[in-house]
Amino acid sequence: MACVTKRKGRWCVDFYDQHGKRRLKMMPKGATKKQAMDKLEEIRKQVDGRVFLATKQIPKFSEVAKDWIQWKKPNLRITTVAVHIIPPDIVHNKARRIFCFCLIDLSLQGDA
Repeated sequence: MACVTKRKGRWCVDFYDQHGKRRLKMMPKGATKKQAMDKLEEIRKQVDGRVFLATKQIPKFSEVAKDWIQWKKPNLRITTVAVHIIPPDIVHNKARRIFCFCLIDLSLQGDA
């Protein structure tokens, strides 16, 4: 069962993920109850689709990119591997946010 409650002056979304683990998502200060209810619906859809992933479990882009390059290395030319060094400004970003864009970028570079 999921609910929206107020704790320490902030709205909190309390729910169980698809593995049965209880999760609490604190809304930012100043958020309204409606925003918390909207977030609950978004999370509920992810849990029902069994695709919910906690923020702490989302890998960093640099980790995903390094793994991908290691996986693709046997089929790539040395120059391709040398060109695709991960820029330091995106090292700390979460993979879910930018992974799709980078794959599109890499696929377009492969056509050239």
